[in-house]
Amino acid sequence: MLSVEIKMSDLPPQARPGAKEPKSGKKPWHYTPSLPLLVSPYFRWPPNAVAVLKWIFRGWFPVSERLIILLLSVLSWVYFHPALERCREFAPDWIAQIYLRNLALMFMVAGGLHLYFYVWRRQGDERRYDTRPLATNSPVYSPSARRCWTTCSGPAPAVCPSGLPTRH
Repeated sequence: MLSVEIKMSDLPPQARPGAKEPKSGKKPWHYTPSLPLLVSPYFRWPPNAVAVLKWIFRGWFPVSERLIILLLSVLSWVYFHPALERCREFAPDWIAQIYLRNLALMFMVAGGLHLYFYVWRRQGDERRYDTRPLATNSPVYSPSARRCWTTCSGPAPAVCPSGLPTRH
């Protein structure tokens, strides 16, 4: 069995026992998991179906990120995708419709997250890695340039796979 010895001098100062919290009152961001790390039951031998089912149901959350993405994609396909008959011929009208749909989805998702986390500050600074405020007048980061690049180049690559003609 492999064992690793860790000396206190090897730990960063904030991870040593008795370390003081920073003046901001926020705990330092250095998560240390309990050891040994458990492997999911999918990869344990011999296979144990009960352990796999417990693992699935303990980690299952009804409204997850995957479910939200799945619902957004199905709803956008059903209600906002052009009819497949129109897509048989290469034409700018239905390609523009797909581009505008993708642009609206991008603004809805990315803009909604920006509003939630940065404008309304609903989560606060508790889980932020970098607690500094967003730069607004910086030569390195320009919000208007970022919006321009996102608007022009973000939805365009997503049009290509769904914008291919469906002729066989």
